[in-house]
Amino acid sequence: MHLYLREHPVRTLILTTSSEDEGRGCPRRALVFRAEGPKAASQAMVEFVPKEEVDFTGLIRLSARQIQGCLGLMNIENEIFLVVVTLASPIGDLRPSSMKTEEVHRIQEVVFYGLNTSRYDDPAAAETSFPSPTYVDSADSMMMRETGYLNQQAQPSFYEHPAAAIASLFTTGTFYFTPAPVWDISSRLSQRVHKKEDLGDNFATYDGRFVWNEYIVKSLLDFRDRLDTSEKEELDKYSCHTRLCGNVYRQPTNSTW
Repeated sequence: MHLYLREHPVRTLILTTSSEDEGRGCPRRALVFRAEGPKAASQAMVEFVPKEEVDFTGLIRLSARQIQGCLGLMNIENEIFLVVVTLASPIGDLRPSSMKTEEVHRIQEVVFYGLNTSRYDDPAAAETSFPSPTYVDSADSMMMRETGYLNQQAQPSFYEHPAAAIASLFTTGTFYFTPAPVWDISSRLSQRVHKKEDLGDNFATYDGRFVWNEYIVKSLLDFRDRLDTSEKEELDKYSCHTRLCGNVYRQPTNSTW
């Protein structure tokens, strides 16, 4: 996934599939976030649209890294932030012998991007405007402009980010999420083994006790509930949709069954 910024006429953040995502069967879609009008300080607008309907002219790519997951929207002192995973590492498949994989990724870095404020934008990123996604996707394989972007010296913001303390928690290596295909990371293995594959909704039946980002992801889950069945299925296949994070505990088992 790639994250883009449109500054005018209304500040807009756009998450789109990359060519790699689409090669794995993800639909060509985009999540569009904006905050405008009298409720811009407390309410965000979200759209799930075909990628072809998005005008990419003049957009700024905010991260040279692929976006690994979208954790939700957080409001801090009337400033709304889109929270995304920019770095994660796979730790394995909990059910390698099952037909349905249950991969787990450990979060290593999370970034909070302002939706209704530019105060905490990275000036280095703002100076580098990437061309259309068609070119960017082809350049990804050759690491052309992306390499140059990574080698730039990032300039610190003049303001302390209000979510800095929260973001630092993700460097501890104790938070996890499930990549696509999504499964319920908040449940016990014994529950999933006995649960019929065709029953239940991984987003609607999760156990909130074990989902750390339940509060910030709720608005996106509510948005998902309002989609029709086909759009909901496409969102669930989307490689960067609302992810449920939680801690993963490994319990020793008796080897004598």
